[in-house]
Amino acid sequence: MLSVEEILEDMETFRAEKLENPDVRRLQEPESTSLEEWWKLFETFQRDVEHMKDIRVRLEELKTHLREKSKKIREQSNEIHEEIEKNLEEISLFEEEIKMRSQS
Repeated sequence: MLSVEEILEDMETFRAEKLENPDVRRLQEPESTSLEEWWKLFETFQRDVEHMKDIRVRLEELKTHLREKSKKIREQSNEIHEEIEKNLEEISLFEEEIKMRSQS
């Protein structure tokens, strides 16, 4: 457990730096930007936000579709396994019948 003095010392030396993201659109010189330029950038941001919302909706749709397909595949797999088990039982019974006939 750190003492209060150690915590205060850590706080004095702690520096949080925010990294620049080069992909973020920014005004070059906010103070000297015309209203028209500001609105263009704002509208671009709005389009980007709408595009991100569309992407999110599409991703959710794809996740739902994938879950449905996965469920269908599991159901079909279970049906196939049941059919295989049924066929194996029938084969086993048929083999027993053949064996019994051959012994008679």
